[in-house]
Amino acid sequence: QEIRYLSTKVPSFMVGSLGRMTRYETMIKEKLRENNMPTDIIFQSLIESGFKVKAYSTASASGIWQFIGATGRRYGLKSDYWFDGRRNPERATDAAIKYLTRLQNEFGDWYLSFAAYNCGESRVRRLIKKHGTRDYWKLPLPRETKKYVPRIIAAAIIGHYPEKFGITEIEQHEDVETETVTVRHCISLEVAAKMINVADTVMQQINPEIKRWCTPPNVRSYDLRVPKGMSQQFNDAYAKMDKSKLVKWV
Repeated sequence: QEIRYLSTKVPSFMVGSLGRMTRYETMIKEKLRENNMPTDIIFQSLIESGFKVKAYSTASASGIWQFIGATGRRYGLKSDYWFDGRRNPERATDAAIKYLTRLQNEFGDWYLSFAAYNCGESRVRRLIKKHGTRDYWKLPLPRETKKYVPRIIAAAIIGHYPEKFGITEIEQHEDVETETVTVRHCISLEVAAKMINVADTVMQQINPEIKRWCTPPNVRSYDLRVPKGMSQQFNDAYAKMDKSKLVKWV
């Protein structure tokens, strides 16, 4: 049923998601392997967000792993008006791996771990105790969670054999290799882009956790990402700048 839903009811979602997945696939799968976790867990992120970095749900969940604020903070993903660490694909993946590892250690079952990720570990814990079973398929989970695990499985099947489901062309999204520079002043992404002669959109793409037009003004320093090979050019330009004219507050 979920295979039919993803492949015929919302085929554009799967096509777009599998395309965006190509940008993060290597990074996510490497992190999963390093932690001895099944690489197909990547399809959980597909169902959560379609790999849209700035995805934001009605429950205020954010990023490709759709962390709510409290859970994000628990795993080191801070957010405020200026910054949302949940939008950082690498850090969010690290956080998701830590969270899923803890859930797996408690429940000893990936289906239950996914269910707990979706509706909360306390609810899954109560249902297991009340009904005396650890079988995901037998627990009276919320309707959304009942669909959640089958949908992840369906996405994995379609993702491995897209052509069998009519998906013949998947757009490849190249990830921009980056390195970090440290800034100790509030600096706009537009100014930062001009310093290294790249488009504003490049700086926005590689720094998706920055929610506004500039680096957070409420921190002593900030690690800003620039395209690989451009850190020296940025640092040279930054050293020569008149810092008093970087930002004008009105």
